[in-house]
Amino acid sequence: MNENAAQLELFPNEILIVIFQYIDAQDLFRAFYNLNIRFNQLIQSFNELRLVFQMTTSDVKDAIFPFYVYTLVVQPGIDVNLSYFPNIHRLTLDSIPKKELSQLDSNTLPHLEHSTLHHAGIEIKKLIKIFFIN
Repeated sequence: MNENAAQLELFPNEILIVIFQYIDAQDLFRAFYNLNIRFNQLIQSFNELRLVFQMTTSDVKDAIFPFYVYTLVVQPGIDVNLSYFPNIHRLTLDSIPKKELSQLDSNTLPHLEHSTLHHAGIEIKKLIKIFFIN
C-alpha cells in the first residue's frame, strides 16, 4: 500500500457523514456496519438515511438497517412490506400495487411526513381517505 494513500478510518466524522450521504442505506450497512465501534455509532446516528428499494422485502426482513431508513423510494414492480421500515418520514412509490396501497395508514407509517405516489390508476377518493383521515 502506498504511504500517501489515505485510509477512510482516518477521516473525521464530518467528512464521513458527507460521503455516507451518497450511499444507499443497504449498501452503507453492508459495507461499513460492524467494522468497528466508531462506524457503528456514526451510522446509527444518522437520522436521514435513504433507501432506493430494488429488491424484495425478504432481502431485508432480518437486516438491521430498515429501522434507520428515513426516506424510502420503491421502484416499479417491487413488492415491499412497509411495516419493516418503522421510521419512514418520506416515501416515494413509483408504482403502487394494491398491497402497498393497503399498507398506507398511520399505524404502519406513524412518522410519515411526505409522500409521492406515481400511478395513474389510483382513485382519488381512496387516497384522500388514506392520507387525510389517518
